[in-house]
Amino acid sequence: DGKSSKDPTYIKADMLTVNSKERTFVYSGNVEVRQGDLTLIAATMEGKYNQDNQIDTVVAKNNVVITKGEGIKA
Repeated sequence: DGKSSKDPTYIKADMLTVNSKERTFVYSGNVEVRQGDLTLIAATMEGKYNQDNQIDTVVAKNNVVITKGEGIKA
């Protein structure tokens, strides 16, 4: 439907590093992101956030697997 999901987003990882001066963050080690029936698994996830603490960009790296429901896996 083109709308962003209203489901909450849950992120777990072995480590989170935040650089508030650069407005960047890095989740590393067994990263798992869940929102509704969407799951993203990666070794690392890096991102940037703006002055309003809203996420601007996110990049998942290394062994990325995305699943949605029962039928979609990439």
